[in-house]
Amino acid sequence: MRIIHALIISVIFTTSLFAQVKTDTLTYAHGDTSLRALLIYDRLLKSVRPGVVIFHENRGFSDPISKKAENLAEFGYVVLVADLFGKVGKGDSLAELKETLSENNTYLRTRAMLAYNLLLDQKRVEPSKICLIGYSFGGMVAMDLARSGLEVKGIVAFYPTIHDRNPDAIKNIRGSILLLYGSDDPLIPREEIKATCEEMSTADLDWEMVVYGEAVHGFANPTYGFDTENGIAYNYNADLRSWDLVKLFLQEVLR
Repeated sequence: MRIIHALIISVIFTTSLFAQVKTDTLTYAHGDTSLRALLIYDRLLKSVRPGVVIFHENRGFSDPISKKAENLAEFGYVVLVADLFGKVGKGDSLAELKETLSENNTYLRTRAMLAYNLLLDQKRVEPSKICLIGYSFGGMVAMDLARSGLEVKGIVAFYPTIHDRNPDAIKNIRGSILLLYGSDDPLIPREEIKATCEEMSTADLDWEMVVYGEAVHGFANPTYGFDTENGIAYNYNADLRSWDLVKLFLQEVLR
């Protein structure tokens, strides 16, 4: 098994050396809110490719997420980095906007669905091979969207909160699930993680959860720095290992 994984990683790495990654900005709207997504792909690949939608965390767009999207594009995926917040006006608070969206499940799901459909509209994308990836707030969005019965092959959620425990809704999830947490995350109670495990098992889903030791919330975002005092910090090992796992997961479910 280790030999096979080594060969797979070697082939992917070699392929990525010849990629020419391009980023397009796509504008769309949800009601009166103007949104801006990034479409990232390898311009040398002419055949239709598997697609990935990435939902950002509480702070909105970030360079680390864009870099990870570019990395996936190097491996042949067409990646859309969704915009969940839009342009926040001078009188608006990003925290208040996030709270409003979180409390209005239908409204937030509609906004996320727009990003999903935007990716499907791209001629480079194979619509039957789509995965969702989300970070923190975006992880919650990805899981919630999957609960609607969306046709996706997989869902990856980094340290998500789960705000909908409807046992009927979770049975609607059709893709494989990869959940990634930090062992010392004070924002995600262990009771919630345990409840998530029980929920997935009861629904008989194809799921996997990995918990990274000495990691807190936000471990995949280097802009948080290394100070863990407030419970949000970067962890190099957890970031590296989790991202390698994500790529293997995508390769499996999107083959």
